[in-house]
Amino acid sequence: YVMSMPQADDTLSSEIFLFEPNTQAITQATSLTEEYGAIRINGLAPNELSWSPDNKKIAFWVIPLGEDSPESPTQNGLLHVLNTETGDLTYYCGYESVINTPNPPKLRWSPDGMYIAFGGNPPNDERGALLMALHTQTGVAHVLSAGLASTFGNTDVIAWGVLP
Repeated sequence: YVMSMPQADDTLSSEIFLFEPNTQAITQATSLTEEYGAIRINGLAPNELSWSPDNKKIAFWVIPLGEDSPESPTQNGLLHVLNTETGDLTYYCGYESVINTPNPPKLRWSPDGMYIAFGGNPPNDERGALLMALHTQTGVAHVLSAGLASTFGNTDVIAWGVLP
């Protein structure tokens, strides 16, 4: 889960915590505030963490905050993946979401766990919203389709599956 963390200067930041149901232990899984300063994990709806199909990794956006208001313009959203078993955190520098106020695009894993799909509008690209997929091993973002339609203000990928 994502929890807001008050900072010494009274600003809020966010971190990811893991809950072990058998022992009821809670562990802080990230220390992103140390690296980026005050951040928001995903958007104003922090329940949108995207679990991999094998339930071992979580994909999410890290959004360094601009002003005090959660709806104020922010910096680019940076795509991260947390391995919940090892604690390893991967930052993918190949793509940054500039459409992230107040909510970045939802992230959806491919059934094999190799790609993360999202709707994006790359800078200096005149095609509009694109369906994109980031290869988690190479960090390369591929364009799958142009002309993605917006629903409720975001170009969100709802699901990624395989034909029956």
